Amino acid sequence: MIRFRTLTAQDRALVQSYTFGSDRRGCDISFANLIGWQFLFNTQIAEVEGYLVLRLHFFGDLAYLMPAAKPRILEDGSMGVKPCDACDVNVIRALMEDSASLGRPFLMTGVSRRMADLLEEAMPGVFVIYPNRDYSDYVYFREKLETLAGKKLQSKRNHVNKFLKLYPDWEYKPLTPDMIPACKRLVQQWKATKEAGEPMDSQSMELRAVTRCFNRWEELGLIGGTLWVDGRLVAFTYGNPVNHDTFDVCVEKADVSYEGAFTMINREFVRHLPPQYVYINREEDMGEEGLRKAKLSYHPDILLEKILVREASPQRQHEDYRAIRLECMQLWRDAFHDPEEYVQTYFSKIYRSEDNVCIKSGGRVVAALQTIPFSLSCRGMQLPTSYVSGVAVKDEFRGQNIGTELMHQAHFNMFNNGTVFAVLIPAEPWLREWYGNLGYVSCIHCIEPPAGSQDMSYEEWTAMRRSCGCTLLPGREWFAVAQEELRRSMELSRDGIAENVPMEGQEELHLGSGWGPAPVQGMLRVTDALRALELYAGLHPDARMKLRVTGDEDIPSNNTYYTISAGRVIQSEEPVEAAAKITLADLATLIFSDQDPTMTMMLN
Repeated sequence: MIRFRTLTAQDRALVQSYTFGSDRRGCDISFANLIGWQFLFNTQIAEVEGYLVLRLHFFGDLAYLMPAAKPRILEDGSMGVKPCDACDVNVIRALMEDSASLGRPFLMTGVSRRMADLLEEAMPGVFVIYPNRDYSDYVYFREKLETLAGKKLQSKRNHVNKFLKLYPDWEYKPLTPDMIPACKRLVQQWKATKEAGEPMDSQSMELRAVTRCFNRWEELGLIGGTLWVDGRLVAFTYGNPVNHDTFDVCVEKADVSYEGAFTMINREFVRHLPPQYVYINREEDMGEEGLRKAKLSYHPDILLEKILVREASPQRQHEDYRAIRLECMQLWRDAFHDPEEYVQTYFSKIYRSEDNVCIKSGGRVVAALQTIPFSLSCRGMQLPTSYVSGVAVKDEFRGQNIGTELMHQAHFNMFNNGTVFAVLIPAEPWLREWYGNLGYVSCIHCIEPPAGSQDMSYEEWTAMRRSCGCTLLPGREWFAVAQEELRRSMELSRDGIAENVPMEGQEELHLGSGWGPAPVQGMLRVTDALRALELYAGLHPDARMKLRVTGDEDIPSNNTYYTISAGRVIQSEEPVEAAAKITLADLATLIFSDQDPTMTMMLN
C-alpha cells in the first residue's frame, strides 16, 4: 500500500521538480489547480519508484492522475523525460494495488493518448479507455495570442480595437498582492451577474478555488495581470507554469459591461509573460457550450486529449464484493468474538457492500468498517448521519497506521455521500482517545429502549423518538434486527438466563437489548461543517459568531471560515476578522452541548 499524504502549498518545489522538465502540458498538474481545488478533490501525494503520483476523489470515485516521471539528464546534456520513461507499467500496477487495497476499482484521469496506447499494449483487456472531449485542454502558440494575426482572428482584433477606441485611458498592470482585494470584488460581481441556468454551486466552488489561490499567492508562485480603465479594475487573470515551455491560464474574469475586456486581458497578459513560455494552456471547457465556443474562436493549435482509464471486468468486481463480504465476516469474528448467530444476522440483514470500507493487502481484507445509514433528528430537523460499525484491523497489521487510513477513507466517503455526522460507540474504553484524535467527541447518551419498543412498528417508534428532542434514528433494517434482539433478550431474562456479561476491564455496550448496567456514551464527528453549523444556526437564530474550522485532515473542505448571523451560515475562504479558531471536536461540542443527544436500540 502506497503511503500517500495530503498535498500542501509547501509541495510546490517537489511537484515542479517532476513537471518542469517534462513535456506534460495538461492543466491537471498545474500546481495552482492542485492546491486551489484541493478542498473538492482531497488531493494526496506520494513518490513511487522515481514517479510522482497523485491520488484524489474524482466526483465520488477514488482516482489517480497519470504519474509524472522524474526528469533526468539526457544524452544531449538537457534535462527531460524519454518517451519510453513517460510512465512505468509497474507504477500503474502499484496504483492498481493501492486502489484494490481500498476496495475500489482502479480509475486514472488525465491520461495521454501515448500512455493509453502503452497500457493497452502492456496489459491488453485490463482497462476500458474513455476519451472525453469535455476535458480536452485548449493549447495555443503564444505568438498567436500575442499578435492575433491572420484572417481567422480578425474578429478578435476588432474586439481589441473597439476596446482601445472606447477606453483610451486604459492601463495593463502585473497583478500584485495589493490588487487582490479589487480582484476579489470583481469575482463577487461576476458571481452575482452570471447568467441564470448555471448551477450556483459551481460558481461558489470556483469562487472558493480562486480565493484559496489568492490567499496563497506568493506560496504558489502565481503570475497574473490586470486591466484598468480610468483607475477602475475591469479584468484580471492569473496562472502558473505547467512545465518549462507551457503556461497554464487558470482564471480569467472581466466586467462584461466593458466591451472587449476579455479579449484585451487575454492579449496583454500573454504579451507580458516571461519569454520561455511558447505554449499557452487555456484549460478545458467542461462541456459548457458558451465556453467551448469562446475557446474555439481562438482556433487552438493543440486540442490536448485527456483520457479516462478505468479497470474493466465488472464480473470480477462482483466476485470481489462477495469475497470481501466473507473476509469482513471473518475479520469481525476474529476481532469481536460475537456469537455466530449474531454475525450471520448482521452480515445478511445489515451489511451492504456500498456501506463497507476496507483495506486489502496481498489481495486479502486486513481492515474494515461499515458506515450504516442513520439520521439525526433534532428539534424537527433531520440530517443524514452514518453509524460507524465494526472497525477492525487484523492483529498482524496493527501499528502500521492502517486503522487511521481506514477512517480517513470512510470520513471522506461519508462527506461525498452527503453525511453530516458520523457516530460510533468505541468497542473498548481505550479507543476513546484514538477516536478523539480523529475528531470524535463523547456527547451522545446511550439509553435503554423505551418500554414497549419490542412491539412498536418502525413508524410508531421513530415518531416517539423524534418527540424526545435530539436523537439518532436507525434505518428500518437495523431497527428490525435490534427489535428482534430485544425480544430475545427479554425472553432470556424471563427465563433467568444472563447473557453478554462483559469481561473484566471491558465496558458493556449491548444497550439495545437491555444489556449492561453501566451508562455508555457514544461519540460523534462532524463530517460536513457547513451543514452542521446550519443546524446550529437553526437552533439558535439569535446567534452571532465568526468561526474558523481547522485541523480536519480527512475533509479539507471543512477547513475554512464561517459567519453565523440571523439563522444563516456563510462559508468563505476569505479570512474573517476576529474569527474564533475551533477544531472539529470544538464544533461538535458547540452544536450539541445544550441538546443532550441520545441513541438507543444499538447492536454493538
